[in-house]
Amino acid sequence: MARLREFQAAIADFQQRVDAEARAFVTRQLPLLYEQGVQQAAEALGGRFTWTLIHTEALQSLASDSYADFPRRSQEEAHGGRVLPGGP
Repeated sequence: MARLREFQAAIADFQQRVDAEARAFVTRQLPLLYEQGVQQAAEALGGRFTWTLIHTEALQSLASDSYADFPRRSQEEAHGGRVLPGGP
């Protein structure tokens, strides 16, 4: 029973770390990637990119969707019922 609790604690710790990484990605990387993408698109069309309300709202929506998706997928994997080799 102690090994099971250790394993569950390790899974909980892993999920917390995944959540922290997801938050960091959404906070730091996603805005940079969005901006790079729209700048490249604007340049390809011969224009310039400037942040507007529509870009801010699009990024907020994308960030919200992405942040919600990371932990959900992590939990799906944790509760997927997969049996490890040598397991029950």
